[in-house]
Amino acid sequence: MIHLLKLGGSLIAESPRILKYLNKTINPDNKVIIVPGGSIFADNIREIAEEYNVNDSTAHWMAILAMEQYAYYLAGNVENIELVHDTTQITSTISILLPYTYIRKMGLASKLPQNWDITSDSITAMIAHELGLNKFIKVTDVDGILGYNNDNEVIEHISTAELSKMNSSCTDKHLPIFLERYSMQCIVVNGKYPNRIARIINEEVVLGTTIYPHNNIQTV
Repeated sequence: MIHLLKLGGSLIAESPRILKYLNKTINPDNKVIIVPGGSIFADNIREIAEEYNVNDSTAHWMAILAMEQYAYYLAGNVENIELVHDTTQITSTISILLPYTYIRKMGLASKLPQNWDITSDSITAMIAHELGLNKFIKVTDVDGILGYNNDNEVIEHISTAELSKMNSSCTDKHLPIFLERYSMQCIVVNGKYPNRIARIINEEVVLGTTIYPHNNIQTV
């Protein structure tokens, strides 16, 4: 079974440890494809774009290329994990997708608005849809989406409509639109506890937030 996992750039320091843990614990019958976030590499693009007046479309593709820099960083720090741009020939338990190469190869460029509202979150949702998946896991540095009135309270389930109304969250602004369009779920989990990721892959309930489309709240 294929699982798509977006590994946030905020976890760059912990990412080798996370991948090593998953490589040791994930059942080989499962195939985990990692979509890397932009991390510090995309942050540099944002600064360059602001300083040198780079237009949004150009900066958009530069930022997606920055995701590939993170991919190479990950592959260079963890053994037995391969970089891929073709998802039809996955052999390793854990693979790291090269997003820019994949998007261009699959002709998906026109499906992405080219501005800073689109980050690796929405890109991962689009890739999940292309792979025929109805959900993906967003691994970040917080326990989930935090409550309206209590900054320490994790919302277990939230609809795309409710998420769109929040002033800020750990997802990009366009993600609710993609989840709604594709009738897809996104499970937000804290990667500092990699056992939670492994448990989600095993379809167990853990601390985190599940985002649902159409106000259709279910249990994992």
